[in-house]
Amino acid sequence: MLNAGVVSVPQQNSDKQSVSNGPSDSQWIEIAREAAKDKVHLQMLAPPVVEHGAKEVIVTFPVPYQPGYRGRSYDAKVTIDSATRKVTQILGGD
Repeated sequence: MLNAGVVSVPQQNSDKQSVSNGPSDSQWIEIAREAAKDKVHLQMLAPPVVEHGAKEVIVTFPVPYQPGYRGRSYDAKVTIDSATRKVTQILGGD
């Protein structure tokens, strides 16, 4: 359902899978999207950014940069526990 690419920021590995053969970036994005969809409006105008940490994965749904616009930089930032795959935090637009 994504209409844009994915930007991945892996911690140590260079493939698009998290450490120890966990979910792919697109699966992390789907987990985050499902958790955030009823809490914030996701425009999906820019590719989601997936950041892999030691114990968590953070998926950010950015707002595209527009010259002269001083609004938020993302629609949502979702933190997911990488071991349990449970969402631990959802932040709305910054």
